[in-house]
Amino acid sequence: MAEEDVGKRMGRALYGDGLTELFAAVLFFLLAAAWDVGGLPTILVGVGAVFGVKALGSVRERVVHRRIGYAVPASEDAATLGSGMAITTIAVIGGGLFVAWYVGDVALIRTWVAAIAGALVAAGIWYLAGRSQLVRHRVLAMATILWGFVATVTWGDDGYSSLVPFFVGLGVAFGVVGAWSLVAFLRSHPERPA
Repeated sequence: MAEEDVGKRMGRALYGDGLTELFAAVLFFLLAAAWDVGGLPTILVGVGAVFGVKALGSVRERVVHRRIGYAVPASEDAATLGSGMAITTIAVIGGGLFVAWYVGDVALIRTWVAAIAGALVAAGIWYLAGRSQLVRHRVLAMATILWGFVATVTWGDDGYSSLVPFFVGLGVAFGVVGAWSLVAFLRSHPERPA
């Protein structure tokens, strides 16, 4: 078997269970609550992101690894992956702030914030699609960009409040795709006897 085939099969095995999408759905709902209410939900987003990754790993161990086993790919180092994503996020936000300063119209950023958020989230999903080799992640990335534009056109006049329906819509989409993928995964991979 070619090395590329092994990489594709491993990526599908790591992300094919739908748990990543369900985790993202929870984070999107928390982001919507944090943006709408502020205060405690904002703290919950941070706590949910930090501890949610560990909880996701525990659920994967109990549900997924018992069915298909587990192997750690060489490029799956969490510290390297996390720092790369953090650097990318900071660079994109810095680039957005530079554009706002250069254009001199922060109101333009307020109007288009859902579309900008859609592009940023879609970039992260497209990165995940490259690792997972799953078509559904590419479809989710394209749908995220489109939903960002729809939220901007529909609620953009309200400024930053367009982020609430944007995040809720993503939460619903990721929740449905994740639940469907998890059910399909569990049906096709019965638990192996101990």
